[in-house]
Amino acid sequence: MLETATGILDAATLMPRTVDIDFAIGKNRTVFDFEWNDSVLSGKVTINQSDKPERIVPINSNDNAVLRMAVFGIISALPLDDGFQMELPWFNTMSNKTESIQIIHAGQETVKTPAGTFEAHKVNLKGGTPENIIYVSKALPQKIVRIDVVGQPLHFERKATP
Repeated sequence: MLETATGILDAATLMPRTVDIDFAIGKNRTVFDFEWNDSVLSGKVTINQSDKPERIVPINSNDNAVLRMAVFGIISALPLDDGFQMELPWFNTMSNKTESIQIIHAGQETVKTPAGTFEAHKVNLKGGTPENIIYVSKALPQKIVRIDVVGQPLHFERKATP
């Protein structure tokens, strides 16, 4: 599995301007190509599956929501501590809809990854499709060290850097 993403966000509002995501599992690949003008989203999703012809799904929406990718980008900058929680709308490119999510600090854990062992904040991300558990290192600079996908045997871990 490989996922790459590039996005440009408005610094004042965290609203997206453009996003390109390339997600592949084996021979199956999905490419998201989105652009926002004010709060109007347009673009397409190109789906390539090894046993089916290519599909292109046009996307148009006027929901005013933070981009899902932006939340993963800023979560390590939040004031994470006991009792922290917040709610906001995000546009989920994976499901092509706006969802109301909750970010809830759920304690602290020791997390082992290929990049090392980290004392981390455990953060529940609820309301999104799928829901996630995100582990953010306590040491500065805080960084996401692991993301678990709730209900699936799938997680992402920080890799060791050479």
